[in-house]
Amino acid sequence: MLRRIASVFTAAAALACAHAPIAQTPAETVIAVVSRDILLHAKEAPEGTYLLIETQTRTFELTEQDFRHAVESGIPLGLLRQLLAEHPHRVAFPSGTREFRPVTPSAIARIFANGPWWDRFYRRFPNSRGFVGFCGPVFNRDATEALIGVDYNCFGDCGWGGIVHLQRQDGKWVRLHEWLLYIS
Repeated sequence: MLRRIASVFTAAAALACAHAPIAQTPAETVIAVVSRDILLHAKEAPEGTYLLIETQTRTFELTEQDFRHAVESGIPLGLLRQLLAEHPHRVAFPSGTREFRPVTPSAIARIFANGPWWDRFYRRFPNSRGFVGFCGPVFNRDATEALIGVDYNCFGDCGWGGIVHLQRQDGKWVRLHEWLLYIS
């Protein structure tokens, strides 16, 4: 069963940073790297050719216990506080690719208002591998480290969430640490 934490955003499993995304800003690049990894490595997801990305970021909350555990597991305290202070805003949507498509949070909410949720979702978005919502990313002062909260959903028993800590190395974003909050 899902470990439920109010409005928690969750993280990608392993980030395949070898695939250089086409993006213009650091935020677009981080979102593209995390999203591409979801698309490529979510083996439990239905077969599909694209991933939906919510156009509005979400807020992120942690219990005190989860906050302490995140810091103890290596998530930088300053970046974690920045992530928790983020307010919803427009997502820095990765440009120049057909593997990601935007979707409004209200469109997702309407689909999931009444069952059968996933049947309705896949009728509306055939060939999708599911949808993902983000909180952040947030960056350190020199934009060499990033933290992003991710909530990936692909059907009732498919999805996960957590926090991903990345660092820019040799011009590419590399996953340093990932802290999963739930796996369904």
